Amino acid sequence: MPRSPLAVGLVAMFVGAATACAPLNAWAQDATPPPAADGYASLVEATPGLVAYWRLDETSGTTAVDRSGAGNDASYAATVVLGEPGLIGPVNASVALDGTDDAYIDAGDVLDFAAGAPFTLEAWIQPDVFATPYPRLLMKEATDDEGNRQGYLLYISRETGRLG
Repeated sequence: MPRSPLAVGLVAMFVGAATACAPLNAWAQDATPPPAADGYASLVEATPGLVAYWRLDETSGTTAVDRSGAGNDASYAATVVLGEPGLIGPVNASVALDGTDDAYIDAGDVLDFAAGAPFTLEAWIQPDVFATPYPRLLMKEATDDEGNRQGYLLYISRETGRLG
């Protein structure tokens, strides 16, 4: 099966929506992420199995730096707004995604997990308005030669506000 890129704040499902994002983390195991508190970044970075940690707090440039130490940096699309107010405290920053198909963060071909293996994804978001019933927050998908799709998706239900 061909490899696929990881997309954060994915495109088509955000048409017409405005969304602000903060840290995005991924663990290669079924982890219990640390609670939000002072020193949150230090707690995340100390979690065993962490394979990617994008704080999304850059104020300039085109790179979302991976602070896990794994070197899985991502790229900001041209329309991602950097340096937005963060969700926790005055020292944090975040990014804003404007809801168009060109507002996303591309992490390339990272975060491949074995079929059936447990893993944990975490995202801090502040949704404004969603134009579709299930806007995608994070997605990695590949299609094989027969058209079968495999991967994973983190989305939010517009109706219930729950993640799925």
